[in-house]
Amino acid sequence: MNHDADRRRFLLGLATVCGGLLSQETLATGLSRYPRSNGATLKSGQRLNQTEMALLARLSDRIIPATDTPGALGTDTHGYIDDQLAHCVSPDEATLFQVNLLSFPAQCETVLGKPFQQLDDEALDHCLRSCAEAAQPFGTKGQGFFQKLKAMTMMGYYSSEIGASQELAYLRVPGGFDGDFKLAQIQKCWAT
Repeated sequence: MNHDADRRRFLLGLATVCGGLLSQETLATGLSRYPRSNGATLKSGQRLNQTEMALLARLSDRIIPATDTPGALGTDTHGYIDDQLAHCVSPDEATLFQVNLLSFPAQCETVLGKPFQQLDDEALDHCLRSCAEAAQPFGTKGQGFFQKLKAMTMMGYYSSEIGASQELAYLRVPGGFDGDFKLAQIQKCWAT
């Protein structure tokens, strides 16, 4: 019997269990740190100022607009993104996100030829699509920004109470559980 192999197997199992517990705790802490609001008041965040929060709220709400359930604005997804920028990404990455966020309105004005504040939802959607496709003037930097924004918006929305309970369906055992069923004569069984 190889004693070193048993020790390694034990340590690997222990690390796996501890890592799983740590990641669950980290996720729960990160999601509960920033209180959710109805999106009625837009104030300065932990990392972003009031102007940046308003812009972020508008963009995230176009990514997940309200339908029969509240959209990203109604679940305070912009607050979640601000919290992630303040606590979960490197300062350089957060600064790059802010720079790209603040340059987005000027790039939209270049594309559409009118002030960003006057853009309706359809025009803003056009700019977001152009950014996602790396069209000029957004380019690959804009495309990277849009991918990050979209990923953070989706994570924030679907981890909110509304996103998790009204948009997504929770099944304890997906597909159901039937512990007593007949096997076909030629069907193989799994050995554990």
